[in-house]
Amino acid sequence: MTCAAYVGLETSATAIAANEQTQKRLSHETVEAHAETHAAGYDIVCSFQVLEHVADPASFITACLKALRPGGLLFFSTPNADSFVSMVVNYTLDLAPHHVTHWHESTWENMPQFFPMTLEWIKNEPFQEYHRAHYANTMALALARRAVGLPEKRVDASPGHEEALRLAKQLNDAALAILADPRVLPARGHTTLACFRKNS
Repeated sequence: MTCAAYVGLETSATAIAANEQTQKRLSHETVEAHAETHAAGYDIVCSFQVLEHVADPASFITACLKALRPGGLLFFSTPNADSFVSMVVNYTLDLAPHHVTHWHESTWENMPQFFPMTLEWIKNEPFQEYHRAHYANTMALALARRAVGLPEKRVDASPGHEEALRLAKQLNDAALAILADPRVLPARGHTTLACFRKNS
């Protein structure tokens, strides 16, 4: 697939200014504003690692579809809420205000009920080697929390969590040793990619 022409949308004036030297085609506007003047103007719309930051996903998706011609393709990628990432406690980069929504595979599957589009496919990124230590830390803490009787939580500032952190440090080396065997690594990685086709 080749791209004859493209435009990128950027809401940060600082990023737009930094881009001036690269000569890439960027427009300083939201997708909602862009879709008003470019309705049905694109064959493909891509939104990679953006949707989880958007305060109004319905408005964003509707605008993406408005910018697409009938039959055009819409690609989204987000962190995979069905992966180990959702088990990380006090992970500030996966909490509001940084991430305001979380996206499960079932969410992608059900989206055509609410928007005029058809799901073409969903792909899960394979587990990446550079996440091995992060995964080991997450599993060690999950085991430690269970050992001290704590429930699964995304945010926890309790004394029990501090106790679990101390225990997890002792378990972490063992977890890393176990994860040296690729057979015990999870199949799903950090990111999910979904492709939709706008209904005619």
